[in-house]
Amino acid sequence: MAAKKIYIDANVFLAAGNPAEEQHKVCLDLLREVQERRLSACTAALTIDEVVYIAKKYSNREQAIATGFALLEDPLLDIVCVTRELAREALALMNTAKFEPRDAIHVAAAMNKGVSVFVTLDKDMPSIKGLKKSTPAEMLK
Repeated sequence: MAAKKIYIDANVFLAAGNPAEEQHKVCLDLLREVQERRLSACTAALTIDEVVYIAKKYSNREQAIATGFALLEDPLLDIVCVTRELAREALALMNTAKFEPRDAIHVAAAMNKGVSVFVTLDKDMPSIKGLKKSTPAEMLK
């Protein structure tokens, strides 16, 4: 049986990497499910930018870059390229829903990959028809 394919938002990776974060353990557990091939995961190239940018604030530049490379080189994480067409889809989403630009790119990337579940810690992210929004804890139930 094929593993369920999910989209992982940048905030899940950030929480997994920060032991002080309230959702740290459940985010680590979700990523472990991917590493053990019980879930199949993708994220946008934009996630690497977001993770490195925030990681630089809590560590140093070298560690932040190493974190970015770790995501990029994970063979079990499908990285979605942000192309001109994907950017166009993201702008169209912003036109029809109350998405912020980065959120719209993430959602367009998820839809582009045909995933049915968008895993995020962002409670304020609008819903979109055909894409279930889930927290890591909900995903692990």
